[in-house]
Amino acid sequence: MTHIGRRRALGSWVIISFYIVFVVTCLFGFVRFRADVTRLTYYLGDLERKKTEILNERKMLHAQRAGLLSFERINRVSLGEQHEFVFPDRVKVIHVKRQTGEQPYHVSMEGKHLAEP
Repeated sequence: MTHIGRRRALGSWVIISFYIVFVVTCLFGFVRFRADVTRLTYYLGDLERKKTEILNERKMLHAQRAGLLSFERINRVSLGEQHEFVFPDRVKVIHVKRQTGEQPYHVSMEGKHLAEP
């Protein structure tokens, strides 16, 4: 072989090696891309399942709300069939006065008759 023939043979081996590396890299890239698409598909499926569960829960909550706010139930409660609403005992009611500005809380026993020992 001549000097020019060796150059061409060396050049052709470099080009063939480059193409082989390029094809292998593209093959691995394609496999990686397919794996990512598959993973993304599973992730989207999980999100769809969660969305369906949340929508079902939302429907149930709306149904419960409608049942609690129905006129029939409010009428039953107002007529006294269910004793959910109770008038408080006046002795057990604590009145809190609104203060203006920042002031310390004032606690005293004025007007209270304590049994002295």
